[in-house]
Amino acid sequence: MKVKQLAAAFMSAMVLGSVCSVGAFAADFTEEQAKETAKGYIPSDSMLLRTELDHTTYDFKFYSESRKETYEIEVSRWTGKLVEFESELSGAWGSQAASITAEDAKKSVTSEIKDAEILSSVLDDDDWLKEYDVSFKTDALYGTYEVHPQTGVVLKREIKFIETPAAATQPAEQNRVQVADSSSKSTPVRGSSLISAKQAQEIALANAPGASVRKCELDYDDGIAVYEIELRNGPIEYEFEINASNGNILDLDIDYDD
Repeated sequence: MKVKQLAAAFMSAMVLGSVCSVGAFAADFTEEQAKETAKGYIPSDSMLLRTELDHTTYDFKFYSESRKETYEIEVSRWTGKLVEFESELSGAWGSQAASITAEDAKKSVTSEIKDAEILSSVLDDDDWLKEYDVSFKTDALYGTYEVHPQTGVVLKREIKFIETPAAATQPAEQNRVQVADSSSKSTPVRGSSLISAKQAQEIALANAPGASVRKCELDYDDGIAVYEIELRNGPIEYEFEINASNGNILDLDIDYDD
């Protein structure tokens, strides 16, 4: 399956798979139902490698021979919706030099997730190889793509789905894109209620003079939106956790290379 086909399948399933009646929240979805939901997001030739039953989710691992790509998908036992989606190309790494720009890397996300708001696009070094880390969000999901710095190919996807507390009481047609575990404490990420990735980086830089940003990602910690930012100034490495709602520094670790 080509990348565009994968993107189309992913976006179609994100909408169709999110339609769930209010009564379904009380149901315990079967493993087979959850597997069929997961398969709607991946190439048709994907083979099931592993199934695990967690307290709240079915965890599936698939592999597509045609794309040489592994998928790990969590589906809620209670809603039948996706909670997390991850993919990784086999034997694919970054490169020692970058020939595409940060703007080009952003397009690797927006070509698949049309309404994605890009939070950051940072050229990072991973085991001496470069790759772009692109963080994004929508009202229904958020995550990070790792993008090859020369080809723009997506090396890895990490996507988490969001559900509002009101989702359990809203009619299905009003709840089409609330795709997540009903037990999640998370609330939708909306741009007007969060500081931007640039603002979060400025806060971190103000507390790490002379440092440069290496990585900036939006994540959730017990329902709180948090920017995780890594900076470096020579042998000094800073790791910040900044509250995305108010800009408060929640945690700061400083390491020194020997």
